[in-house]
Amino acid sequence: MKIILKRLENYILNSTTWLFASVIALMTILMIQESITQNWSVYFSFLFAFTVLSLPVLVFSILRTWLETHVNSLLFKLIWSGCFIGFPILIHLTKAYSFFHFIFQQHRGMTDISVGMMAVYSVLSILLLLTEVVILSNHYLLERSNLKQWIKKISLEKTILISIFVFSMFVVGSIYSLQTGGKSPWQNLPNYINYSFQFFIMLALYYCFYWVNHYILINRILKEKGIFYYAFAFIGVLFFFYPVISQLIYYLPIVDHWKIHPVNGNHVFIGINLITPMIGMLLSIPFILAFQWFKQRSAIAILEKEKSATELNLLKQQINPHFFFNTLNNLYALSLRQDKQTPEVILQLSDLMRYVIYKGKESRVTLAEDVAYIEDYIELQQIRLHKNLDLKFVKDIQDPNILIPPLLFIILVENAFKHGIEPAEKDCFLHVYLKSDDEGWLFTCENSYEIEDTIKENGIGLDNLKRRLELHYGPNFEIIIDKKADSFRITIQVSHQ
Repeated sequence: MKIILKRLENYILNSTTWLFASVIALMTILMIQESITQNWSVYFSFLFAFTVLSLPVLVFSILRTWLETHVNSLLFKLIWSGCFIGFPILIHLTKAYSFFHFIFQQHRGMTDISVGMMAVYSVLSILLLLTEVVILSNHYLLERSNLKQWIKKISLEKTILISIFVFSMFVVGSIYSLQTGGKSPWQNLPNYINYSFQFFIMLALYYCFYWVNHYILINRILKEKGIFYYAFAFIGVLFFFYPVISQLIYYLPIVDHWKIHPVNGNHVFIGINLITPMIGMLLSIPFILAFQWFKQRSAIAILEKEKSATELNLLKQQINPHFFFNTLNNLYALSLRQDKQTPEVILQLSDLMRYVIYKGKESRVTLAEDVAYIEDYIELQQIRLHKNLDLKFVKDIQDPNILIPPLLFIILVENAFKHGIEPAEKDCFLHVYLKSDDEGWLFTCENSYEIEDTIKENGIGLDNLKRRLELHYGPNFEIIIDKKADSFRITIQVSHQ
């Protein structure tokens, strides 16, 4: 179940197809509400028709990531234009929506079925295009850090009011098209704006009940005085203010013109005008409590993330001195022997230290970079030690560009040389195996050793490694240690879940 939920979460975060599917579902529901017959057969008929008419957009959204990486910019723009602009124009010119004539006959509001179908498809095309504009705008805003901060400053109230206004424009446009036999609301722009604004005011007046419930009744009275005070305040707000709100709505011309509210005819005090805000306030209670819980959890998560980042920085600072002292010991040993390879070793050490200092600061590096670092380190140790070393470094890497934390593997290789190979008097070996694929990666380091107590399973290096793995991968890793009479093997396995 967790795997299914995780995949669903990744799909929602990484795909845009479900956004367009939501528009199709919305159009289906709106159409069935106006149909003569309302059943599952009619529902699926409308759903099928809108899905087919939206097929290029759906296919484009599925292939969006692939297209962005595999085709040039000009071709991508041409495909985009064809799906969102060219295809709707072609449908209008050929009147291809007439293939679904038998489905749209269920819609009783269409006096002229062909005009009605054209209007419905126009609304669908506009909504799909607006959805794409929202997706592109959101992507643009999230890529700019200064705009990210601006977005974060948008309060919940502003977001709700903006959503109410957009919803008002959509509803008024739909009602106008239905009442005028499929005419576009843009043909009478002043009335469209006027009615949209009035509808927004109507919804905003009901929003006042939510605002009072959220910020006064729950945030103050419920928290400070308890449930009984909250119940009385809830009743008081409803019975004092519902006639006032109803009267204000009655003064809006749209109510009398379109007969869209029970207050039409000055029926201010009828029960439905009380029930509507009461249901809204009751339904908003779990939403408000969930929002407050989410806000608290987000604050806790931010604190935990900051703590983890601080701890990671401290662990990285432990890595650099550990490696630095080892490399100084290497240089000291070479200088005592006045080895001719000393200048070459100094240069290699310089490259290694440059990687530690600069790449070690980054949160992630490519797998290829860390592998190259290990190879340079092993070559340097071979020059220094002059031992008969059986070395094997087997790599089975599917994608060398995957990102991993820097300086993970070097701790194990360093320990292999320090505890197993350097003190060895006989022939020694070092076998390293690295495998990486879509499911994760596996790193095994096995080396010989001769003295039992030279290998310690716990030390600053290995403890450091375990803690870094916990902070980066959570529970999705495993360390396996296998000690034998003359060999020591340690395996790290990380799964991408």
